[in-house]
Amino acid sequence: ICRFAGHSSKFACYKCTQIHGNKAERQNIFNKYGIRWSELHQLPYFDAFHFTCIDPMHNLFLGTSKRMLEKAWLSTDRINNKQLKSIQRIIDSIPVPSDIGRIPHKIASGFAGFTADQWKTWVLVYSTCALCDILEEDNRWCWQHFVRCVTLWSQRIVTINEVDQGEEHMLAFLHEAENLYGEHLITPNMHFHTHLRECIINYGPFYSFWCFAYEHMNGDLVLQPNSSQSMEIEVMTRINHQVNVAHAFTTASNEFPHDIVVLINSLCSPINNGRGTLRNYNFSAEEMLAFQEMSLHLSTINVTGTECFPGELSRCYFEAKLDDRMLDLLKDYYEMVYADCGYKFCNGINDIDGSCIYVSSTIFQASALRVGDETFGSLLSESDLNVCVIAGFLNDEDNVSYYPGEVVYYFRHWLTLPEMNSQSANTWIADHYLCIVDWYKPSRYQAYFNVSLQQQLLTDEGNFEKLYHTELWGAKCTRRMYKNILPVQQLVIL
Repeated sequence: ICRFAGHSSKFACYKCTQIHGNKAERQNIFNKYGIRWSELHQLPYFDAFHFTCIDPMHNLFLGTSKRMLEKAWLSTDRINNKQLKSIQRIIDSIPVPSDIGRIPHKIASGFAGFTADQWKTWVLVYSTCALCDILEEDNRWCWQHFVRCVTLWSQRIVTINEVDQGEEHMLAFLHEAENLYGEHLITPNMHFHTHLRECIINYGPFYSFWCFAYEHMNGDLVLQPNSSQSMEIEVMTRINHQVNVAHAFTTASNEFPHDIVVLINSLCSPINNGRGTLRNYNFSAEEMLAFQEMSLHLSTINVTGTECFPGELSRCYFEAKLDDRMLDLLKDYYEMVYADCGYKFCNGINDIDGSCIYVSSTIFQASALRVGDETFGSLLSESDLNVCVIAGFLNDEDNVSYYPGEVVYYFRHWLTLPEMNSQSANTWIADHYLCIVDWYKPSRYQAYFNVSLQQQLLTDEGNFEKLYHTELWGAKCTRRMYKNILPVQQLVIL
């Protein structure tokens, strides 16, 4: 009746003349600066520009990986239905470590319903081999830049040099993709790739801030029993109940026998520690870096097998005896690694004057090895999915060359050695962690899966010099030498 202005106008209050902002002004501010109001902006310590991360899970795997397959290859018939079935056969034939989730049988239907973790596995593990004989060379060259960048940036421990190399590969990928597929393929989401380096520099590797764990927690919340009416209250009630149970167990633990406490604690602990991207890692960066140093700097470090490492043999190990052939190889191995010490070794039979160090045939044999939270298997394991390893050796030019092989088994062996730099006859027990490895033969088609374009090869220039992302090797060597005995500290963690 009085014809006052409405709540959306500048004069929203009819009791005073205070001027209020309206929706049009807010929209003008958004159009000019690209940001809306948020309660977080009132925090004096919050920097919205620097404190907002780009999520690699949605950005790289659910975004660009999926877009390249659907828009760049499938929609343009660079990959047809027959080739999708061929890709499925290749993937089904590739053994992968047990801690990597397998891709389901959905590739023939165009990768329908893939999760972010499955897209990650496709990019990092399968795509280089699966697309080798399907995509043309320039398309593969473009894709391998993307794979190489994601491989470098998705490591649990990443160096500044690797971050810079990843950025170079990412920029090359974006440039090649625009030239090959046109500007319409490039989206704002792909532009975000150019800012991922800044996120890694500020917040560390992807494992520190990508959304895999949060999405997994959302799935756990959905699976919680609820009445679909007051889910928030029911979830908080369940959490409070678990806290009360843990508190009661802690306060009453002194009243129960130790065996009962251990049993209850095992029943209350989580059963599943995660798989794929979400598996747990219970080691420090310093421990893992020290372990990597031994395998990457063999020219300055003499690895014998007695060095400390963040891991252990599987608990199911047993006493065994080496045959005469393997005992001779073990003796040759000790003579090689302790050559600078001047030790003489024997197996007891040819020990004439008693001055030799006795090499016993008794070992403790194991089927698996855990380093950090990564498990290496062997041919003694129930599954052969993680028996392949990579180790480095010095060549004639004192450069490190890397070779793949299959672990037959792991074992511990003890030697009684004299103390170094001591005039007394004191001795110490040297505990060696070793393994038997059957090495693959080199192939002249080693770089078969990699694209040679303009006299350039896409090689790993970070941790492993002259090591391709994917290599082709020959059959296993049947004849064993002392080099088939390897310290577990010399294994390469990828």
